[in-house]
Amino acid sequence: TFQDKKAATETLSALAVRPNIMAAALYSQDGTRLAQYRNPLKEINVPDWPAQDGHWVEGEKLLLFQPVIFQGERIGTIFLARDMSEIDDLLKVYVTVVLAVLLGAGAVALAVSALLQGLITRPLLTLVSLARSISAKKDYSVRAEKSGEDEIGVLIDSFNQMLATVQARDEALRERQADLNRAQAVARTGSWRMDIRSNLLVWSDETYRIFGISPETALTYETFLNSVHPDDREFVDNAWKAALRGQRYEIEHRIVVGDAIKWVSERAELEFDAQGALRGGFGTVQDLTERKRIEEEIRELNAELERRVRDRTAQLETANKELEAFSYSVSHDLRAPLRAIDGFSRIVADTYEDKLDETGKDYLKRVREATQRMGQLIYLISTGGTMEKVYSERSGQVVNTEAKVDRYLEKLRLPDLEVEEIRLMNKDS
Repeated sequence: TFQDKKAATETLSALAVRPNIMAAALYSQDGTRLAQYRNPLKEINVPDWPAQDGHWVEGEKLLLFQPVIFQGERIGTIFLARDMSEIDDLLKVYVTVVLAVLLGAGAVALAVSALLQGLITRPLLTLVSLARSISAKKDYSVRAEKSGEDEIGVLIDSFNQMLATVQARDEALRERQADLNRAQAVARTGSWRMDIRSNLLVWSDETYRIFGISPETALTYETFLNSVHPDDREFVDNAWKAALRGQRYEIEHRIVVGDAIKWVSERAELEFDAQGALRGGFGTVQDLTERKRIEEEIRELNAELERRVRDRTAQLETANKELEAFSYSVSHDLRAPLRAIDGFSRIVADTYEDKLDETGKDYLKRVREATQRMGQLIYLISTGGTMEKVYSERSGQVVNTEAKVDRYLEKLRLPDLEVEEIRLMNKDS
């Protein structure tokens, strides 16, 4: 049984085959030591009574107290003392081995690292340095030097192809920007963009030229407003504030450039984010100075022309009045003898009708007709002699007085034959 001291002693003596076991003891339920074992090569005291269950280390010894359970009931306690010096020796051996392994691995890693640095790390560092240089100088014409056909070589090829693509796009962009700058210079129209949130204003080259401001100048809305003519500044500021409220921004105003004053035309479109908040604006500014100068010259020329027209009209009116007075005087002096000729001719025709032959009657008829046509000619000269065309009161149409006068003069001419007949009749009488 468990209380058999002899059997317990024999059981503990079997630990002699474990030289690292320094001592052992078996205690009954009441704490009485039933049997013990002590390694004759080790110096250790076996406790007379069991201590609290557990284990701990004292110096180079590991002490252990554990319960003895039989059929679920504790019937005693067992004590073991183990020599830890062997474990320390093993640990030293293990640490030595581990250190040797680590040193060997470090040497191998260093060698591999040196090899990889030549094959991978150095080309990658060179590529990184080149990328930083390109980013700083914006020079996309440089290329990375290829050192092999491995994965690093493939990476360098891809990097160079990317540089070639970026270079082509950069050159195309520069050409388009140059074309845009030239087009804006020809049209005298610049562009601008403003970030409302940061109050940052960005101008094109032509806008800088129009305003006479150096491209290195930091731009804000206040910078722009200070360039506006003092008399137009409030108008421009109110127009911009109205545009921020949704109204159209399209104005003309003056700016001060050094000692000169320029006229500009501005247009803008505002930009909003997805939530409807105002982000900024994009617009154009056109130099109207030359156009305004030409318009002013045209206004002055028109005013001068109107003045000359008024002066010329007044001169013509004066000349027409003088000519009308002269025509009236001439027509009055000519009408009196014509009326006498016509009147006496009518009297002769009526009084001596039975004494005149057909030829005489025809002559009198011609004299009266010529006299009447002469009267009409005098009327035309007195009423419209200063004009090429006059308005006929009876027909309501414009007539060519010059042609009409020529016709009357033609009719007033007598044939030579008839004049000769008159001379012969005078001789016969």
